[in-house]
Amino acid sequence: MVANFWLRSGDSHASNNFKAFLEETLLFPKGKETGLLRLDSGFYSKDIFEYLESEDRKTDYITAVPMYAGIQRKTATQRSWLCMDKGIEITEFEYQAQEWTNPRRMIAVRQKTMSRPQAPGKQLSLFEDDMEINGYRYTCYVTTLKLSAADVWRLCRRRANCENRIKEPKYDYGLDRMNQADFDGTESALLLMTVAYNFLSL
Repeated sequence: MVANFWLRSGDSHASNNFKAFLEETLLFPKGKETGLLRLDSGFYSKDIFEYLESEDRKTDYITAVPMYAGIQRKTATQRSWLCMDKGIEITEFEYQAQEWTNPRRMIAVRQKTMSRPQAPGKQLSLFEDDMEINGYRYTCYVTTLKLSAADVWRLCRRRANCENRIKEPKYDYGLDRMNQADFDGTESALLLMTVAYNFLSL
């Protein structure tokens, strides 16, 4: 089900007005608590992390990490990788960006491109001349969870199914082709189709 939906202009950043959107969304499932937020890399933001970690909110999260230069360097220095499956290894480390007031827990996953050519993630562009490092694709997550690195990764992988839920209204219901003459008309059409999607889900 789609819990909440906002239409915004195309030049809006993913994390823009995140607090208001989250607060409104959490009003809908009355009587239920949110145990975990899984966020994509568009929400990798100091302000969002501090908000979710604050005394008022205290919500655990797993957020995908953009592979910035500092994170690439930190990931490349890791030497203790745990084998999860053929061609998949995982590690964890603490990382503190320059603008952060404290370090946060990072989980890094690397998948060998030779044995897993369709593996998600990115190669570390800073180390393109290093054949060993360049033989993997890397993904990284920042989290407040105290679970093992492997369990955090498994929880985050389940977010992939959320992408299918996003694609259903977009492609099956044509939400990406409902542009009207003005913003309000487009928003109204999209909201009606979101309601229809939820009715059919029920």
